[in-house]
Amino acid sequence: MKSLAILVLCGPSVGEARLTLEEFFERFERVLKNFELHVRFVLSCNEGKGADFCRKFASTKDCVEVYIPPTLGGDDSPTNAGAGRYVYGLHKCTNEADFVLEIDAEGAHNPLEAEAFIRSLLAGKRVVLSTRSSMGGRDYYPPQRRLASAGITILSNVFLGLGRPIWDMASGFEAFESTLLRQVFQIHPPEEWITLQSTTALIQTELRACVLWLQDCKSVYRDITILPITYGAEKTGRNFPASVGWKALQGFIELCRYRQEFLAKKPAGL
Repeated sequence: MKSLAILVLCGPSVGEARLTLEEFFERFERVLKNFELHVRFVLSCNEGKGADFCRKFASTKDCVEVYIPPTLGGDDSPTNAGAGRYVYGLHKCTNEADFVLEIDAEGAHNPLEAEAFIRSLLAGKRVVLSTRSSMGGRDYYPPQRRLASAGITILSNVFLGLGRPIWDMASGFEAFESTLLRQVFQIHPPEEWITLQSTTALIQTELRACVLWLQDCKSVYRDITILPITYGAEKTGRNFPASVGWKALQGFIELCRYRQEFLAKKPAGL
């Protein structure tokens, strides 16, 4: 039986979210009953009241564990602000299951939409990305956030050499074959990720760029699919301060420079 690790990103306010963890898991149970999979949920959170709430919830579910990523650079570092939950959480999950699905808790993503992602993986796709801005996807976050996502998507398609158009380079909610993600982390270890030194806002752009750089001209279309999602329907989105945008731009420039280094490390035949 194939195995699936579901990485659930939980912030400090997870216990106060409109979409409770109980409802989040109830929706996932409706989805998972349609598949024969061994499933493990990993609640990735930083220490604090969010972690305390997650531990209490996990104690009631055999299929759930809590993961606390390493803390690097002090309380205000991107690692502690959320980047570590993504990067180190993904790294952990790639070594524990055949497939990894990453999703935000707290109402940003709807677990009912995960069914299409899982079906795509089981049908042979190695990468299943999401889009909020095309193909029927919807984004309920503030205009400033939508504009920033559109801007980084345009820049990525122009400057990052992705090999194919990607309609949303800043969206979470995605799924991967674990062997592919392990190849990414062999080339680009967690501690070297640019987002850990810049801002969590860059994480999805860096992740998707690395995954796409790993593909050849055939697999970039054959092995990757993109699905529409609804984003933020049950969560109140907030504008980013200007400092986050500036850090994201600096990180993006560094990511552009990093491309040649990544490709140079890419094993022959991949």
